[in-house]
Amino acid sequence: MLKKIGNFLLDILFVIVVIIAIIMIMLSINSNQEGISSFLGFTPFSIETNYMEPTIMSGDLIIVKQNIDRNNLEKDDIVSYFTMYKGEKKVQTSRIIEVRKTPNMISYITEGDNQKDKERKEIAPGDIIGLYTGTKIAKWGTFYEFLNSKSGFLICIIIPLFIFFVYQFIKFIKVIKEMNESRKKEEEKENQKEE
Repeated sequence: MLKKIGNFLLDILFVIVVIIAIIMIMLSINSNQEGISSFLGFTPFSIETNYMEPTIMSGDLIIVKQNIDRNNLEKDDIVSYFTMYKGEKKVQTSRIIEVRKTPNMISYITEGDNQKDKERKEIAPGDIIGLYTGTKIAKWGTFYEFLNSKSGFLICIIIPLFIFFVYQFIKFIKVIKEMNESRKKEEEKENQKEE
């Protein structure tokens, strides 16, 4: 009974690892020119700063919808967008606090929810990656970033899959041995009946 429960739990673990592996592979395959991954039009982002606290905490994993009309966003929408930080293109998530429209252009003024950091940025619709859906998973952003690394993918996906396949191969060999032994016993019984 305990062995069956253990096998069942291993099978569930395998299914979880396979699902995570498939999602990670799909995200890798579906990256656009800027390296932003998308799965069915949604993008996961790891929040690395406290810029949006308390709404979104550092280390959270958020889901951003990419297929939006970037020219019709509203005040209080939370968006993820490209920005320059120390000469590097980075993704930042913050709240739109003002929409500026002129006859030829639209721009958005954004700022984080954190009371200590009230830095405002003006962004163009073309810099916006997507709109925050309101879905977040607390503290999973750190794990997601680790999974996106080569060592994380190796440790959390490749090695467990390899171990599971070895385990399944050993189980398969045992089943074949048991079937051969059972067949031999039946043949011996048949031979004894004939004598």
